[in-house]
Amino acid sequence: MSDKENLCSTSRRNFLCGTAVAFSAFAVSGLAVPRAAHLPNVPGRAARWQRRNLLAPDFPAEMLDTYRLAVSRLLALPPSDPRNWYRLGLVHLLDCPHANGWFLPWHRGYLGWFERICREVTGRSDFALPYWDWTASPVLPRPFFEGVLDPAGKAFFMTSEAFAAAFHAPMQAYWSSLTSLQREQLYQRGYETFDSLWDSVVEKTERLGERARQLSATAPELGESVRNAVSLETLVSAFAPRTFAKFGGEISSQHSESKKISLLESSPHNQVHTGIGGLMGEFLSPFDPIFWLHHANIDRLWADWMQLQSEEALPIVPEGDALRVWQDEPFAFFTDERGRPVEGYGSLDYTRADMFEYEFEPGTRVPPRLPPLRLGDSYIPGIVRQADLSTEVPAILSLNVPADLLLGVLQGGALNASLHVSDAHAASKWAFDLEVVASNGEAVEWAGRFEVFGTHGLGHHGATLNFTLSLAKAIRKLHASGSLDLQSALSLRLKLAPRNSEVVARVTNASTRAKLQVMSFGADIF
Repeated sequence: MSDKENLCSTSRRNFLCGTAVAFSAFAVSGLAVPRAAHLPNVPGRAARWQRRNLLAPDFPAEMLDTYRLAVSRLLALPPSDPRNWYRLGLVHLLDCPHANGWFLPWHRGYLGWFERICREVTGRSDFALPYWDWTASPVLPRPFFEGVLDPAGKAFFMTSEAFAAAFHAPMQAYWSSLTSLQREQLYQRGYETFDSLWDSVVEKTERLGERARQLSATAPELGESVRNAVSLETLVSAFAPRTFAKFGGEISSQHSESKKISLLESSPHNQVHTGIGGLMGEFLSPFDPIFWLHHANIDRLWADWMQLQSEEALPIVPEGDALRVWQDEPFAFFTDERGRPVEGYGSLDYTRADMFEYEFEPGTRVPPRLPPLRLGDSYIPGIVRQADLSTEVPAILSLNVPADLLLGVLQGGALNASLHVSDAHAASKWAFDLEVVASNGEAVEWAGRFEVFGTHGLGHHGATLNFTLSLAKAIRKLHASGSLDLQSALSLRLKLAPRNSEVVARVTNASTRAKLQVMSFGADIF
């Protein structure tokens, strides 16, 4: 029996899986998907589990106790078991899509199967993953500095050497068992041999032990840039797109190739990862127990966006040729609750939050969207005045915003800057602050930070970075200071500068690939 047949074995699940056929038909036709096809809260579709808000006053302590028990039991499983805590985390390194349109459905599937595994190993059938609403509280929750929820604690490996001694042989055996599809997908990520994969694993496990996080129990607050990235104002801009490609990422040739990062991924997702740092700053981030609650919140926001789309009778999936590529892309590394490979599911299945029969307890809500500033969305190309980055010279980019669009932004509309950078050497360490300078060159507002999560540019697709960042907040601050002329077009000068000396050193001391090559720059208007 396949995994899909197993999920659909009861009469209720037959109903759920039957609606997937209708869902697919609507999606392929390009029509809006009916609410009942993808929303868990509609009449007649009551969820079996509720993902609770960790910050809610009535959050049940036993739910976190079950999570602690699950982490403990997964850590205790032998390294040969694919449900072992570290083995599950390694799936993220092997297969996770970032900077493309598979980011959201892949991670929804990853969380859904993990949640089922947690129920299996604890024997507690009422468990559902909580979520961390970092918009409401950009502070790492205190329980995650205690016991088995602290990745620097004694329950975890403290050194890369200890991890390697336990996992080298089981992972080598796993490599030998891979299917031809899995080998081809790993090849696309740059892992042509076991040694190439293992070298990557060992390099990233150097963050075990005391380096597991940058935050501490005495300093648990996320930094200014992260607070800006997770703010409600940023989420409003992230929710402004009315197409999946703009909200969830563009479709590339396959899910290990970067394309264009959405604002949801580029700002709140990436910066929570890098703001926590340590293991969370790289592709072994699931080694940190907070990973799963962070992504549960991303999943919640995606469900909220789908509801907005449904209310406006707009599609929730890619359209045209992109849909066919998106829905046919296989995910070959998931494991079910019994340790068996997951087969037969794709992006359309994972687009439905109710596939795993859960709903979300309410958290921070993005308000209803304003009408589009224009019919559809548009793009304003920018000009690169200086693209070579050095210790003294930042990259200077300029953008002319028409007065009518500027007024729309001040009234609550979204203006998101897009940056496409080629030849991204040492990309995993790059972080650049973006300043918005008024046309008179005197008033300056900090807009935020383009920051990389993980190692982009892996594999055979070239090393490129694609970022999105909201400019609305900085523009409103400039207006509040009296620095904007609303009667004429505004020329914005965006100053792209390294965040710290480490980044400067890595860029300037590299080979001829070290220059920051901005291939395109501009702004999306919604």
